[in-house]
This record gives sequence, structure tokens and C-alpha cells, in this order.
Amino acid sequence: MHYKHSPRDFRVSELLDYEEDPKGEFYVHLLRKVKMDTQDALSLISRLGQVPREDIAFAGLKDRQGETEQWISIRGRRVELKEPGLFLEFRGRTARPIHSKQSRGNRFHIVLRGLAPATARAIQTTLPSLAARGYVNYFDDQRFGCLRHGQGFPMRDVLSGRYEKALQRLIARPSPVAQGGDTQLKNILKERWGDWEVCARIARGPVYQPVLRHLVRKPQDFAGAIQKLNTRTRLIQSYAYQSYIWNRAVSSLLDELVPRKAQIKLESLMGELTSFRASPAELDGVLSRIDTPLYAPDGQGGDPRFQSEVLRWLRSEQLTPEKCRRNTLPGMVWREEPRELLVLPQNVYCNRPEDDGRLRGVKKVEVAFSLPRGVYATMLIKHLFAEAAGANRDVPSNPVRHRSAPRSLEHE
Repeated sequence: MHYKHSPRDFRVSELLDYEEDPKGEFYVHLLRKVKMDTQDALSLISRLGQVPREDIAFAGLKDRQGETEQWISIRGRRVELKEPGLFLEFRGRTARPIHSKQSRGNRFHIVLRGLAPATARAIQTTLPSLAARGYVNYFDDQRFGCLRHGQGFPMRDVLSGRYEKALQRLIARPSPVAQGGDTQLKNILKERWGDWEVCARIARGPVYQPVLRHLVRKPQDFAGAIQKLNTRTRLIQSYAYQSYIWNRAVSSLLDELVPRKAQIKLESLMGELTSFRASPAELDGVLSRIDTPLYAPDGQGGDPRFQSEVLRWLRSEQLTPEKCRRNTLPGMVWREEPRELLVLPQNVYCNRPEDDGRLRGVKKVEVAFSLPRGVYATMLIKHLFAEAAGANRDVPSNPVRHRSAPRSLEHE
């Protein structure tokens, strides 16, 4: 099974509510883009439309895969563009800039290809039952670019007070999967680490210069150097590790609560994550009542069973609540945020299996559904396919280790 075979195979439409104001200062636009992430699209709009970047507001980030529609506002003027991969259309005015709280989530249309006929039929019958009971609300691999690109988790080093190692991960660890000038530059920084005058002369871009200039002045102040990175970079790293702890704690909790025969395993960059193929009778209503917030040292912690798993995983990472509490780096301080254990997709649709057309002897199906903001459609697809693949089996298709053991993801 595969998807994202072409941009039309993965379409996302942002669902947004805003209050119309014909005299409002902010001009609302619908942005359609193909294989372009939100930040790149906004930079292009700023340049072509001659709009200051700070005058453009949006509700949520969309990655570069597939075709996406989202809403933006531009202060003081309307801009309409038709460029390869980007279409911007004025839709109305409002008194306040677009912001994340206006988002109701996203509508997805996804074509699943390369399916065996039996699997295609199983997906058609499985999707409605999955929607009725919900699926596990894991963060998917898109959240963990730091793992894909070989950085590991710089945030773990920040929490442990290893600021130099954290900074090395951030600016001097070349990606094993990316190529280009940035990878070459990181190799040079890795080789010349500590020679800040030379590094500052070589790495002259806006990302590196504030960091390296700081180290020229204060060669051992690595915590201060991290603060010279842009806020978005620091937030991404902070959220990634917080999300990792959440995923691991939820997976361990489900190892304990879900009977072995009902378990399925979902593949991810961090290893297998536990889910379930059907709602066991003894779990009816139980999972939906478990409070599972993102961890913060000064938070309430949620359900005691979940708290226990969070602390177990922190210990395995050689961290404690006190270490987390001592961290005060701006943009990298954790706050407790609610996150539901289960998510219920809305307005679910699945067509009848059809011949793929691109691949002989296999089927395709198109599925559509709406999800709240911050929920990963790709994780729904993983759940769906894993359950459909094991629909007629008495045991999970992947071997199950009852109660996953904490292990570190150094990714050296």
C-alpha cells in the first residue's frame, strides 16, 4: 500500500471560522499550494506581493506533500497570485488577523494505491468502525524531523544541561538523508568546532551568524548561543521531544490495558507504537476517559496510570521532573497542554475499490475524513491499514512485546 503517489492523491483543506467585517483591516485569502510548505509559500507571497512578512498571518502549518488549501490574512491590502504550485485568492475582510484558535481542523481526501483486492475490501469495511470508536492520537513522523535527519533530540540535552552537545546536534550534525550546501556547511562546523572565529567566517547565513558571533564573544556560553537560534527552531525541537515522551508513554499504557490479541503495532521513526484493532468489551468507554496531557513538570499530569508511564520514560532518558523544571531557555520551556488519547474522525467516506490504473492487478480506494487541529491523518492511515491487514487473523500481524521497555533514541 502506498499514498502520496501524486499531489492529487493527498489533498488537505483547512476548516476555519472567521468573522466577516467589510471594513476590517485584515484581508482574508484562500491559499492553494502544491508540494510547497507553508513557510515557503508565505515567503513567496511576501516577495511577489511586496507584502512585509510580519503582515501575513495564518492558522496552521501545512507540509509540502500533496495539495493543500489554507487560510491566511494580509494586513491592509488584497493580493492575488497565480504561480506554479501556488494560487492566492481574496475572499473577504475581518477585524483581526487569522490565528490558530479559529481553526476547526482539516478535511482530507487520500487515495490509497497498490492494494490487494482483499485488503481494499477490508479497508472499506474497517474505516466506519474505526471512525465510530476512534483511534490512538499519536504524533506521526512529520513531528520528528530531528530523528529523520539524524540530530536525535537536542531538547533532551537541554533538559540535562548539556548545552554544548545540544548545540552540536542543532548546527553541526549533517543530515544522512539531505544533500546540498547546508549539509556541507554542517560538516565544516563539525570539523572546526571550537574555532569560532573560523566558523563565523565560513557560516555567514542568518541562521548561523548570531550563534557564532555570540560564541566568538563568549566561547563557553552554549546556553546563550542556543538562545540566538530563531524562536521557531527552538519551539520545534522542544515540541518534538515532548511529543516523543507522550507517544512512548501512551504506547506503554496501551501495552498494559489492551489485551494482547487485540493489539496491533504501528511503525514509526521511534519504533513500534501499540494500538488496537477493535475495542475489547472490557475497555468500552475506558480509554476515552483517560486524561493524557503533554508533560510539563509543573502540570497536573493527567490520569495516574499515564503519569506513571511518563515518569518511567523520563527515568529511562536519565531525566527527572526537577531537571525539567530547572530549564528556563526561552522557547524551550514545557507547558502542559491537553491531548486526547483517542480521536474520532468526522464525515468519513470511502469509495468502492477500483482498479488502480497505474499498477496492474491491484486496487485503489479513496478515503475522506475530517480531523481536529493537531491530529495526524497519516496516523489514521497507519491504523486503518494495520487493522485491515490483520482483520481476519486471530493474533496481531506484528510480534508483540508485552509492555514496551524504555530505550533511548540517541541516533548518533
